[in-house]
Amino acid sequence: MSMTGEEIKICIAEKHLLIRKAIIGTINNFPNCIVVVDAENGEELIKKLNYQNPRPSICILDIQMHQLNGYDTLISLRKIYPEMRFLILTIVRSEFSVTRMIRSGANGYLYKGCSPEDLNNAIVDIHFKGYHYSKMAPENLFKNVNDKKLFDLTPRELTFLKLSCSYLTYIEIGKCMHISPRSVEYYHQNLSHKLCCRNRLELALFAIQSGLVPIDRFNETNY
Repeated sequence: MSMTGEEIKICIAEKHLLIRKAIIGTINNFPNCIVVVDAENGEELIKKLNYQNPRPSICILDIQMHQLNGYDTLISLRKIYPEMRFLILTIVRSEFSVTRMIRSGANGYLYKGCSPEDLNNAIVDIHFKGYHYSKMAPENLFKNVNDKKLFDLTPRELTFLKLSCSYLTYIEIGKCMHISPRSVEYYHQNLSHKLCCRNRLELALFAIQSGLVPIDRFNETNY
């Protein structure tokens, strides 16, 4: 429950319509909370926010979304609306995902199995305190937030990692990225070392488990 009569305006991006409507209905039943914008992906959310006034103070994001996933949506919205605060609500339990989202500017992280009370508390905490720490998050979360090895992935390495989930051969990935076969081998070896993966399959599994590539887009190549 909010501490004053101040209305907390919220926007939400969630790819599944039924889940999105259920979350909206739950939030709108909280005291002084209202969802003013909703979208199925980050790209749609950003477009809708251009026409929303007043703009919401809290944004709830899923990670696995088409068009623009939670990672990229968070980074884009923080640049456009630096005062906006972010709550990640997802099924992704990867330690990499939690720490990467927090390092990117998320103010809280909840799993979709949480209770309505947990969600209410998170919204109120973020609104009034600026952050919410969930006991469901890994115990060593704050240590890993400062552990650069979980975040030392360049945009090109992320592209290579996503393309590793496709049917493309490494030669074809090299052509897509406009790099030489030698550079492809470098990316493969470097990512394998950073992420402790032994082969391409493990790299692909890491990308899926971290929410970088939704499972229903596995083998697509238009990343």
